[in-house]
Amino acid sequence: MDKIRIALVDDHKIFLDGIVSLLEDCNQIAVIHIATSASGLLKKLDQESDIDVLLTDVSMDEMNGDELCVHLKKQYPRINILVLSMHKEIAVIHKVLEAGALGYLLKNTNKSELIAAIKAVSQKKVFYSEVIKEAIMKYANEEKKKDFIVEEQLTKRELDVVRLIASEYTTQEIADELCISPHTVESHRKNTLRKTHSRNIAGLIKYAINHNLLKD
Repeated sequence: MDKIRIALVDDHKIFLDGIVSLLEDCNQIAVIHIATSASGLLKKLDQESDIDVLLTDVSMDEMNGDELCVHLKKQYPRINILVLSMHKEIAVIHKVLEAGALGYLLKNTNKSELIAAIKAVSQKKVFYSEVIKEAIMKYANEEKKKDFIVEEQLTKRELDVVRLIASEYTTQEIADELCISPHTVESHRKNTLRKTHSRNIAGLIKYAINHNLLKD
């Protein structure tokens, strides 16, 4: 099995050293790049961009995490982004998820959760720590309800696909669960993104949470 190739960027070297130490005995993950700035990371990616997952902080001197996410999604769209941050404010979370990050963990995460998040994000699945999930849910509950029934905009099958995506199913797993082809799953996925005006899967999941679409 191929290792998950990751890059790390954080302006605190001691934190980077700690992450490398945590992951050094995990034979499923290979740390390819380490950088203390966004510009340093981008220079390394210019030389070697075959990276599956980027772990990035939010607050950095030269370029914030959300700005880096936007840049990478344009320049290196195949790289999946996992945020490691001390910030748990919903405005910060919302900004980086909108920018294209698939996962969000707090820096006090443990080794098992970190590895689980890297594995999930490498497969283009969303992954939030429990604290972040609670923050998103609280935000959703505080949002004003829309005047129309959102569920009517999506077909039953599209809702099924959204719920399975939120449950971290892969395209093939969704196809198997619903007895449809992977191509049909991708068509439903594109339709739900278009109908909900979501830029990416992270945005779709937030939309689904905000509008209570994940209830059976």
